[in-house]
Amino acid sequence: MRRSVGVIALVLALTGCGDDGERALTGAATTDAGAATHGGESTRLHEVSAAGFSLRLPNDWQPIGSPDALAGALETLGRENPEVERYLRAVVESELIEFFAFDPDVEGNFATNVNVIRFPAEETPSFDEWSARVIAEAERLPTRVGEVEHSREELPAGEALRVKYRNHFRSQGGERTVATLQYVVVGDEHGYVLTFSTLPRQAGAYAEVFRSTAESFRIA
Repeated sequence: MRRSVGVIALVLALTGCGDDGERALTGAATTDAGAATHGGESTRLHEVSAAGFSLRLPNDWQPIGSPDALAGALETLGRENPEVERYLRAVVESELIEFFAFDPDVEGNFATNVNVIRFPAEETPSFDEWSARVIAEAERLPTRVGEVEHSREELPAGEALRVKYRNHFRSQGGERTVATLQYVVVGDEHGYVLTFSTLPRQAGAYAEVFRSTAESFRIA
């Protein structure tokens, strides 16, 4: 598999999206394809046809998609966190980020969010082999605090690795700890990583949203 899948863990960079981030990151990343109800909550389908996937999010979540703004956010966070700057630079240069959306209901100057990365997966090793690489990369992250929890999941999009951990980093002149949840699915030609980020105290409240979003994910 070209490019270590561990680069997925870097998108914790975008978790700094608070009040300032909402104003700076603008533009539509997806095509609105209609609303539906999932788990009693109104959701909307977002199709990213150029990257070959779709997913559903709560109706009020806002997608953003300016590549320059995303790159700028990553570069700013890299300056604030030099220990992960090289990882963030790799994300920018590889143009792996295909989708980003956030909940406008900001808590503690932090917007709970989701992003999707797509990476080439030619000559992909077995599930056990690549999942071990992902877990090892997460464990080596300089910003990680606490244990890395992981499990094998069955999603409609395919067999997935579920990884859960926390990150502590500097953002917007302060420090914060963020709960990170990721689902990794590898297809024939590409792999996809859904990364959800929220404040630890909000993790329980968002658990169902994160799970239903992962279950809605489809590869075209």
